[in-house]
Amino acid sequence: MSLAGVLAAVLLVVAGCVKPELPAGSARGRDLADDVSGAQVRALYVVPSDGEDHHHDTDGTIARSVGAWNDWLFHETGKRVIIDTHGGEPDIGFARLMVSSSDLASQNVAAIVTLDLQLSAFTAAAPNKLFVVYYDGANPGLCGTANSPEGVVGRVAVVYMQSCKSPIGESEVASAGDLAVLHELFHALGAVSYSCPHSSSNLTNIIQTGELVAAGHVTDDPKDLMWYRAMKDTSGVHIDVAHDDYWGSTNCTDVSKSALLTPTEPGAWFPYPS
Repeated sequence: MSLAGVLAAVLLVVAGCVKPELPAGSARGRDLADDVSGAQVRALYVVPSDGEDHHHDTDGTIARSVGAWNDWLFHETGKRVIIDTHGGEPDIGFARLMVSSSDLASQNVAAIVTLDLQLSAFTAAAPNKLFVVYYDGANPGLCGTANSPEGVVGRVAVVYMQSCKSPIGESEVASAGDLAVLHELFHALGAVSYSCPHSSSNLTNIIQTGELVAAGHVTDDPKDLMWYRAMKDTSGVHIDVAHDDYWGSTNCTDVSKSALLTPTEPGAWFPYPS
């Protein structure tokens, strides 16, 4: 992300207001009483100022997606992400941004800065939570972006639902689109840190790929969840088989020890201390 792009995004948001529109007189969008205390992940359904509201927060789409990628994670690792629930169901927030679809799309990777600021009412009110944002709009060339403890600091992971090539939330079985959500969330949890042996943040690894690779990915395994290219299907996808890059690793950030996962291990940590 260029400095110019970041500044442009910040100026756009500051000039246009940073508070999203929340439906008046409704619990929709507001953080309901949590079933459990402590670190957790809340899903948000977000639309641009001029976007159609498809009610994916209430029609089961996002709930299915969250359940699908969390079940996939459990099957792979025996762990689940701790989801913000109310009455046993995901407490999915809603917000309409003060930024248009075309404005956000024009920002490309810098759109994460705009979303951080526009959704600051959610993040400020819940410092113990990470937020996975289902943005009902497009961002050309991107299925998702995320904050990172080592990079763009914030507590938001985003999927651009209209840019992902695979459907999201259509089935209880995780699609490539659903796993793209988990991929972005793993970025926000700290994967893949600079010091990992196959990190795309390592210049040597970038040279070996022969491509301009975004930071925070692995470069050694095309079937890894954190591979640097877009996932085409879910066949054979797995998590850090060698346990040397982000899951069970001892030489770099170990996402498996995150306080946002259950069962939670001794010494579990939250990636964004207050």
